[in-house]
Amino acid sequence: MTANAYLINDVTTASSEMLVQRLLEKAIRSANEARKAEAAAGGDSRAMRLRRAFDIVVELQNSLDFERGGEIARNLDALYEFIRSRLVAAGLSPSEEPIDDAVRILDLIAETWRRLPEGINGEGELDAGGA
Repeated sequence: MTANAYLINDVTTASSEMLVQRLLEKAIRSANEARKAEAAAGGDSRAMRLRRAFDIVVELQNSLDFERGGEIARNLDALYEFIRSRLVAAGLSPSEEPIDDAVRILDLIAETWRRLPEGINGEGELDAGGA
């Protein structure tokens, strides 16, 4: 089995909660890499990593279910919008502050996801199926 086949199998068998956690971690990693990117590289490296983080946040935001998620989904939507605005600001300025702001909020969201008990359904109750 190739590495790509393992990745496909891993993603297709992961729970939605695990996928969200992985996406959050990838967004955090990309933003942190952007912070470290060399300005001497013409900014492409920084811009590429910021764009990757931005795209992940857009996907997370687009996956929100406002009907089932209610106030939590609306709050996450506002947080994701703030993160997107900070990532855009980071692309327009050499300052690390906008990246720090975005990563701080992404870390809080990721930590919350890590603390959720497995098997929680959309109503905040334990799902008998475990997923």
